[in-house]
Amino acid sequence: NQGSLHVEGNLMIYNAMSNIGSQGTITSSGYNLIGDPLQSSWIHPTDIINPSFSYIPMGALADNGGVGLSRAPLPGNLAINLGNPQDTSLPFNRSIVGRRRDIGAVETNDSSLISISTISACDSVYIGGQWYSQTGYVIDTIPSQQNSDSVHITFISSVNQSFHKVDSISDCMPITWIDNVVYRASTSTPSVTYTAASGCDSTIQLFFTREYLDTTLIVSAQYIVTNEPSANVQWYYCDSNFTPVPNSSSQPFTPPSPGFYAAVLDVNGCIDTSECIQWPPVGLNEHENTGITVYPNPASESVLISSREGITQVEVISANGSTLLTKKTVDSEQTQINVQHLPKGLYILLISTENTIEAHRLTIQ
Repeated sequence: NQGSLHVEGNLMIYNAMSNIGSQGTITSSGYNLIGDPLQSSWIHPTDIINPSFSYIPMGALADNGGVGLSRAPLPGNLAINLGNPQDTSLPFNRSIVGRRRDIGAVETNDSSLISISTISACDSVYIGGQWYSQTGYVIDTIPSQQNSDSVHITFISSVNQSFHKVDSISDCMPITWIDNVVYRASTSTPSVTYTAASGCDSTIQLFFTREYLDTTLIVSAQYIVTNEPSANVQWYYCDSNFTPVPNSSSQPFTPPSPGFYAAVLDVNGCIDTSECIQWPPVGLNEHENTGITVYPNPASESVLISSREGITQVEVISANGSTLLTKKTVDSEQTQINVQHLPKGLYILLISTENTIEAHRLTIQ
């Protein structure tokens, strides 16, 4: 006859499950000690399956109380104190001993050698010399030189996963990351750690690549061209207050007249400005190096400009060509300008000397 068998709190370690399972279906409400279950579909999370026989020592048939003879769990048996904690009904032979009833019909009078704990883990947990990454239980024997060995059962109720994520960013401008820090140079060291509700830490690491445009200009007797052939370009007069050259958004660029020119380059939203360059080019014997220096650069408060030739005028030009500051001098080899009122960014310094005009990029930070 086919039927169904419902089990809870039973010792089934010595039974032939093949004989039981062949007669119908089996369901479990947990707290069973089971030998080979043949299939796991009916097993409850609180069931212990396939334990070593060394963990289930049983006494011989004896009068353990109750009606008839029975076999009682011996010290160290996993059945001791591992029954359903909500089941307060009387066992076969006596009242419940210890914190909770034993698995099986017979209640032993020894409850001192079994301990139980329930834990949750992040990724994995180390128990008894091994790592465990799945829910279940771990049986650990604690040797004793004075008494019988004790047994500890650890139930792993949940294993929550943490993660490590890499946030890869490439940009030509400084970025403000999720830690509210501004990063101006390439870096891979910053990280932020989050603690989830489960208590597991997860980490996000920044990989920031600061990209720079090549603002080199190549000049010939016929034209000027940038070293970024795919860039959108606007050309400017350096010696006319950095005003745009009309109809000059292509390259190669043929200047309308001799003078100093610069290019503002735009590649996918990354914008930078070249140095000013003279066209048509002059030979080294036709133009003496003025030795102009700008210090400090980047700057935040003031800039000292030095030249071997007398400086006659200094202009600060914004990226869009607006003149923000003009300072005239009388053939001085040094002059200082105050820049602390200027917003952070990139500017052009047009420095006029007795014989030439030079453009230098200045960063305000």
